Amino acid sequence: MRPRPFVCALVLALTVGGCVFKPPGEATEVDKQRIAEGKYEPGSEPVREGLGVGMEGITYTVFLTRQLNPADPEDRDYRIGPPAPPMSANFGVFLQACNDGKNQALAAEKFTVIDSQGIRYEPKKLTQDSIFAYRQQRLPPQTCIPGALTIARAAPAGGALVVFQLPLAATENRPLELEIEPPSGKGPPAKVELDI
Repeated sequence: MRPRPFVCALVLALTVGGCVFKPPGEATEVDKQRIAEGKYEPGSEPVREGLGVGMEGITYTVFLTRQLNPADPEDRDYRIGPPAPPMSANFGVFLQACNDGKNQALAAEKFTVIDSQGIRYEPKKLTQDSIFAYRQQRLPPQTCIPGALTIARAAPAGGALVVFQLPLAATENRPLELEIEPPSGKGPPAKVELDI
């Protein structure tokens, strides 16, 4: 028996529906409670992708990490510059930084990927015209990076983009962790285990 078009459309809608961006606070309600309970804080074990970690008034959530290819039409608009050299690849980390509090807070500027061998990788500088690039800013209460009504927020990943150029060998040295340095320069970094 062949599936009916309605059933196929329903399955597709449910599959795509799981990838839709949720507004600030909605996707991290459980995590905010865990942060309040002290379970997810900088300096503790890294959180997994999809979970929030709080630091200096901002909750950071990595939604997706994946290899990027500027020759691919889907990735072309990220404006990540030239392709990676041989035996390397560009990996995009799509994240959200939200101020769910009542006071203005400065979002992080410095991100580093560290492999299991302790080798550190700094992010690439994206072109000025990249509308998906993560850029540090001071966030008023109840706002996020990427901001409301931006293309980055409406895109399937729903996050601002930080790009790392990694040797392919580094992907074998898992787990890879994203460290987010506190903007004040005080205290331990927040850590997220990347799903590569």
